[in-house]
Amino acid sequence: MVKQFVFFRWISSKKFSFLIVAILFIIAIFVFLFFYAQRHISRNDSEFFTVENGWGVYKVSEELSKKDIISCRFCSIVYFFLEGESPKLGVYRLVSGETHISFLKRLLNAEYGDIYKKVTFPEGATLSDYADILIKEGIITKRKDFFSHVKEEGFFYPDTYALAPNEGIS
Repeated sequence: MVKQFVFFRWISSKKFSFLIVAILFIIAIFVFLFFYAQRHISRNDSEFFTVENGWGVYKVSEELSKKDIISCRFCSIVYFFLEGESPKLGVYRLVSGETHISFLKRLLNAEYGDIYKKVTFPEGATLSDYADILIKEGIITKRKDFFSHVKEEGFFYPDTYALAPNEGIS
């Protein structure tokens, strides 16, 4: 009985309050170092990260860590849970100099980073015209890439499409 009383007296003491404040301060420094201070300095703007169907918070964090996009897998898991959302599906452009927290926010808000280009196929255009448009916009690099997937007229309708570079036509 006396031991419990001593423990409760210690909890209510100033030492315990100081310990809590110190732990919170260390956590704040930890979060700052891993999210705000570190940047994707070595990344170039042509690299992409894909969140695939069925991936949850843990899988996305694991893949971000495996690909060396973020340095702290646990921090990203905590961030996603604090936001109360899951990363959205899609292909995301890595931006040189972007902070970890900024990239994780983009995953939650489906902000892909100017990946998808709007391509308009005019009425009356042929497959050859379509291939030229896709090459000009940087969606494909060679005509044979297009014709290996599209064999006959009618694959595309005259319309505006949002396509990602190097994603291919399927």
